[in-house]
Amino acid sequence: MESEKSAEFEVIELLEKIICSMKLKVFVKYNENLNGLTVEFVGADAAKVIGKHGEILDALEVIINAASTFRVELDALDYRRRRKVVLRRLAKSKAREAVLLRKEIVLNAMSRADRKVIHETLRENPKVESRSVGVEPYRRVIISLRPDA
Repeated sequence: MESEKSAEFEVIELLEKIICSMKLKVFVKYNENLNGLTVEFVGADAAKVIGKHGEILDALEVIINAASTFRVELDALDYRRRRKVVLRRLAKSKAREAVLLRKEIVLNAMSRADRKVIHETLRENPKVESRSVGVEPYRRVIISLRPDA
């Protein structure tokens, strides 16, 4: 348990160094949970930590998870939750469009995390299926009718 606390401290320290080098006015709040560590950036520059479509937040998360022995999830301004709501709405809308037009719908390229939300949402719909195609960072989700639909 002591080594886990030490590892968590090292992760927080690394994040603080990165944020300091970016010259952003934010501080790090963190909570332990069953999956690992949840870190939230709070402060005047919290939106800058998110970046365009969460790109900076995702990149920081990749770096931190590569350096950590446990799962670390980063967030700022409740971005992750808000993004999931938008993606679920998009998935449902495009699924309706695929059913109505009876054709495949190709979504714009998106991150692995965003594609995962789309796939999970569409799994609930018995009329459509989804798959990812392409090579990172240009992977897209294709929504199509199920053969039995």
